[in-house]
Amino acid sequence: MEITWKCILTNNELTQLYVLQDLLEQNEIAAIVMNKNDSSYPSIGEGELYVDASKAEAALLLIEKVNAGEISLDDEALNEEE
Repeated sequence: MEITWKCILTNNELTQLYVLQDLLEQNEIAAIVMNKNDSSYPSIGEGELYVDASKAEAALLLIEKVNAGEISLDDEALNEEE
């Protein structure tokens, strides 16, 4: 089955996007980061976080929980259901 990708977040901090990608994948949500920085001027541009469109709402909910401090990115139980 082919995945339909949906961009759910853009950010100029690629490291943050890769950390979120790892969190999503630990929770069985397919995710990829697209680096759209200019190769000549790395400070220009952003990265984009894409997820399986059918799981976009779940992905956004996880990211909201991280932003609210409900989930710590160093928590060993990131993939536990609440």
